[in-house]
Amino acid sequence: MPIKNNNMEYTLIAEKTFIEGTIEVEGNIRIDGRLKGKLVVKGNLTIGKTGIIEAEVEADNCVLAGKITGNVTIKNKMEIEEKAVLIGDLKTRELIINEKAIFNGFCKMIENPQEVEKTFNTK
Repeated sequence: MPIKNNNMEYTLIAEKTFIEGTIEVEGNIRIDGRLKGKLVVKGNLTIGKTGIIEAEVEADNCVLAGKITGNVTIKNKMEIEEKAVLIGDLKTRELIINEKAIFNGFCKMIENPQEVEKTFNTK
Protein backbone atom coordinates (compact mmCIF):
# COMPACT_ATOMS: atom_id res chain seq x y z
CA MET A 1 0.00 0.00 0.00
CA PRO A 2 1.79 3.19 -1.14
CA ILE A 3 1.57 6.10 1.28
CA LYS A 4 2.81 9.66 0.75
CA ASN A 5 4.66 11.32 3.61
CA ASN A 6 6.32 14.71 3.03
CA ASN A 7 6.03 14.19 -0.75
CA MET A 8 7.90 10.90 -0.40
CA GLU A 9 6.05 7.71 -1.33
CA TYR A 10 6.63 4.52 0.59
CA THR A 11 5.06 1.08 0.94
CA LEU A 12 3.80 -0.21 4.28
CA ILE A 13 3.43 -3.82 5.32
CA ALA A 14 1.44 -3.52 8.53
CA GLU A 15 1.65 -5.51 11.73
CA LYS A 16 -0.40 -8.76 11.59
CA THR A 17 0.32 -9.04 7.84
CA PHE A 18 2.21 -12.09 6.51
CA ILE A 19 3.63 -12.21 2.98
CA GLU A 20 5.50 -15.12 1.42
CA GLY A 21 7.38 -14.74 -1.86
CA THR A 22 9.50 -12.12 -3.62
CA ILE A 23 8.86 -8.42 -3.12
CA GLU A 24 10.57 -5.84 -5.34
CA VAL A 25 10.08 -2.17 -4.41
CA GLU A 26 11.21 0.92 -6.30
CA GLY A 27 11.02 3.41 -3.46
CA ASN A 28 10.91 3.19 0.32
CA ILE A 29 9.25 0.48 2.39
CA ARG A 30 8.43 -0.02 6.06
CA ILE A 31 7.72 -3.51 7.35
CA ASP A 32 5.93 -4.01 10.66
CA GLY A 33 4.53 -7.43 9.70
CA ARG A 34 6.18 -10.68 8.56
CA LEU A 35 7.89 -11.51 5.28
CA LYS A 36 9.35 -14.82 4.13
CA GLY A 37 11.19 -15.13 0.81
CA LYS A 38 13.19 -12.39 -0.90
CA LEU A 39 13.10 -8.60 -0.60
CA VAL A 40 14.72 -6.19 -3.10
CA VAL A 41 14.38 -2.48 -2.31
CA LYS A 42 15.69 0.29 -4.53
CA GLY A 43 15.29 2.82 -1.74
CA ASN A 44 15.20 2.84 2.05
CA LEU A 45 14.08 -0.18 4.07
CA THR A 46 12.75 0.27 7.60
CA ILE A 47 11.88 -2.76 9.68
CA GLY A 48 9.84 -1.77 12.73
CA LYS A 49 10.01 -3.41 16.16
CA THR A 50 7.27 -5.89 15.21
CA GLY A 51 8.80 -6.65 11.78
CA ILE A 52 10.11 -10.18 11.23
CA ILE A 53 11.92 -10.98 7.99
CA GLU A 54 13.03 -14.47 6.93
CA ALA A 55 14.53 -13.60 3.58
CA GLU A 56 17.45 -12.63 1.43
CA VAL A 57 17.42 -8.82 1.62
CA GLU A 58 18.86 -6.15 -0.71
CA ALA A 59 18.35 -2.40 -0.19
CA ASP A 60 20.01 0.98 -0.56
CA ASN A 61 19.78 1.74 3.19
CA CYS A 62 18.27 -0.16 6.10
CA VAL A 63 17.17 0.65 9.64
CA LEU A 64 16.43 -2.54 11.58
CA ALA A 65 14.39 -2.39 14.79
CA GLY A 66 12.86 -5.89 14.44
CA LYS A 67 14.42 -9.16 13.26
CA ILE A 68 16.03 -10.40 10.05
CA THR A 69 17.05 -14.00 9.51
CA GLY A 70 18.90 -14.25 6.20
CA ASN A 71 21.72 -12.70 4.23
CA VAL A 72 21.61 -8.94 3.76
CA THR A 73 23.24 -6.67 1.15
CA ILE A 74 22.96 -2.93 1.76
CA LYS A 75 24.45 -0.46 -0.77
CA ASN A 76 25.09 2.35 1.69
CA LYS A 77 24.21 2.28 5.40
CA MET A 78 22.86 -0.41 7.73
CA GLU A 79 21.72 0.52 11.23
CA ILE A 80 20.79 -2.13 13.78
CA GLU A 81 18.83 -0.48 16.58
CA GLU A 82 18.68 -1.40 20.26
CA LYS A 83 17.13 -4.89 20.80
CA ALA A 84 17.02 -5.60 17.04
CA VAL A 85 18.31 -8.94 15.74
CA LEU A 86 20.21 -9.79 12.55
CA ILE A 87 21.06 -13.46 12.04
CA GLY A 88 22.89 -13.84 8.75
CA ASP A 89 25.76 -12.45 6.73
CA LEU A 90 25.92 -8.75 5.89
CA LYS A 91 27.57 -6.74 3.08
CA THR A 92 27.46 -2.96 3.43
CA ARG A 93 29.48 0.27 3.16
CA GLU A 94 28.55 1.67 6.59
CA LEU A 95 27.39 -0.14 9.71
CA ILE A 96 25.94 1.12 12.98
CA ILE A 97 25.18 -1.41 15.73
CA ASN A 98 23.51 0.08 18.78
CA GLU A 99 23.85 -1.22 22.34
CA LYS A 100 21.84 -4.36 23.11
CA ALA A 101 21.42 -5.19 19.40
CA ILE A 102 22.26 -8.72 18.27
CA PHE A 103 24.24 -9.47 15.11
CA ASN A 104 25.16 -13.12 14.58
CA GLY A 105 26.92 -13.58 11.24
CA PHE A 106 29.78 -12.37 9.10
CA CYS A 107 30.15 -8.81 7.87
CA LYS A 108 31.97 -7.64 4.76
CA MET A 109 32.52 -3.89 4.63
CA ILE A 110 32.59 -2.67 1.05
CA GLU A 111 34.40 0.59 0.24
CA ASN A 112 33.55 0.86 -3.42
CA PRO A 113 29.85 1.35 -4.25
CA GLN A 114 30.37 -0.43 -7.58
CA GLU A 115 31.33 -3.60 -5.68
CA VAL A 116 27.94 -3.53 -3.96
CA GLU A 117 26.29 -2.89 -7.35
CA LYS A 118 27.98 -6.02 -8.69
CA THR A 119 26.50 -7.98 -5.79
CA PHE A 120 23.02 -6.67 -6.63
CA ASN A 121 23.35 -7.43 -10.33
CA THR A 122 24.66 -11.01 -10.07
CA LYS A 123 21.56 -12.44 -8.40
